[in-house]
Amino acid sequence: MDFNPDDFKDTDDAASGGAKEPAMPAMEAPDARGEEDKGQEGASGAELAGAEGSSLRGALLASASTNAADAAQPLGADQGEAGQPANRHERRAYPATHDGAPAPSRLPVAPPLANGPAQAGDTGEAVPETGGESGQGIPPASRNLILTSLSGFADIIHQPDDPVIGPLEPGLLAKLIGVPGIGKSAAALHMGVAAAGGRPFAGLNVPGPQKVLIYTPEDPAKQIARRLYAACRELGADEATVNRNLVVASFRRGGPLLKKAENGGQELSDVGEELRDAIRDHCARLVIFDPLVEIHAAPESDNGEMHAVFSAFRDLAHNNRCAILITHHVTKDSKGNLTMFNGRGAGSMAGAVRVMFGVEELSTKEADKVVPLHEDCTARDFLTFSMLKANYEKVPGTSITLKRIDNAVGAGRAPSLRALTG
Repeated sequence: MDFNPDDFKDTDDAASGGAKEPAMPAMEAPDARGEEDKGQEGASGAELAGAEGSSLRGALLASASTNAADAAQPLGADQGEAGQPANRHERRAYPATHDGAPAPSRLPVAPPLANGPAQAGDTGEAVPETGGESGQGIPPASRNLILTSLSGFADIIHQPDDPVIGPLEPGLLAKLIGVPGIGKSAAALHMGVAAAGGRPFAGLNVPGPQKVLIYTPEDPAKQIARRLYAACRELGADEATVNRNLVVASFRRGGPLLKKAENGGQELSDVGEELRDAIRDHCARLVIFDPLVEIHAAPESDNGEMHAVFSAFRDLAHNNRCAILITHHVTKDSKGNLTMFNGRGAGSMAGAVRVMFGVEELSTKEADKVVPLHEDCTARDFLTFSMLKANYEKVPGTSITLKRIDNAVGAGRAPSLRALTG
């Protein structure tokens, strides 16, 4: 049976709305071809040899052409919704942009699952799209959602803990609360120096020297400097090690780190974006904000607004793999038996953090025990440092008694805090 190439041209033109496909070469009758031609027929699609009618052959050729074009086109963002992973139940990670950072062209590491099966590790490198036998795939990088199946967590459960100080790990939020003037700032600076120098503080273990960034806009540089040197001396931290790892951030023209977002939530302001960049450049694992009231402008008693504030800081911690500690005031009547719910303002803040510390005066009962053991001291020379909340610990830590030590530093004096073990 002879085939006329014009038949294919007409059929393909009609099927494509007028677009002409390249004409197929004329094919000879089977009995008029040699063995070489038969081999070529097998390589080019012998399954079409028995098709009757040019219409069927034209449709099959158009389908084969479309499939070949699809196979040559890689899955990815260019295909929009069509580019789907081989296994839709494995981890899907998308770029997170809550902190105001521009979305990358490919998928970034998506904490807190940063070292899971479909991730690139801690390097921050983009993760290429994958598929095939591994069953891992990543859809277009235009979304923000992460879906992880049980098998996607298989490797993560075997990862060791990654503490920064005490129970704090990268990606977690913590608060340190206390009445004004009680010693929150001093305690926060001691925690920063302890983490930077790899030294324990108040029962909080530090696995080794960590990168630390502190933002404390309320205090002048002179007082911050004296307190840092006093803390190094008290904790026995090597000043050269602390110098390499700890930085204090300040602005010539400051302001809130957050602003109202178009979606009604909170996002980083211009000042906040500068600080975020500093966190990344310094590779900080612990970031300390002292105090909360200086870093946002939302109504403190509004549960919804403060939830949005802490959600923004949680994104900052997740996206930059750092632990964040925020100091905060408590209500005026919070004296004695401090709890996680004594923080001033909206109660949603207590639920937004995973770790909470408290600093308060000694109770009368404790003062009667401690004060007589130290000459020339009163109850005001001592503090109680407690872990009020620790979501990933069996029980919160026990309270530690701290003694205020007055130090001569430079041309002035500065307090430091000494943990009493007996």
